[in-house]
Amino acid sequence: MLILLMILYGTGAAFTSGKSTPGGITVILDKKDNHKEISVKCGTVIQIELKEIGSAGYRWHVQNQDTEHVSLLDERTKVPEEGKMGAPGLSIWRFRALEEGITEIKMAYYRDWEGPTKTAESFEIKLNIQK
Repeated sequence: MLILLMILYGTGAAFTSGKSTPGGITVILDKKDNHKEISVKCGTVIQIELKEIGSAGYRWHVQNQDTEHVSLLDERTKVPEEGKMGAPGLSIWRFRALEEGITEIKMAYYRDWEGPTKTAESFEIKLNIQK
């Protein structure tokens, strides 16, 4: 198994949440990675996994789309196990790092009918994309 080791700028902490896939390296991020800066290589897939309570109307929304540096590959939701009414689902987004540079992925958690001005939570990461 290939483990991706990256240094988080500003914290000096080691980042090891990565896996090798047929298409290359996938870095998996979740709530604990909020506000971190990570370094990735061009071509790396950045997978963001965040819990949401769809039964209450809350969903995560991508707030910025820097299409020069990252491309949104897909978005899906894993529903809770059967028999767990009201349990949080897991929303998953996969982005590919395209171009060298620094960019951010920002997300907001709100109800569609209330809009982003009523954001309950936010998630953001800073990407340092290298060749």
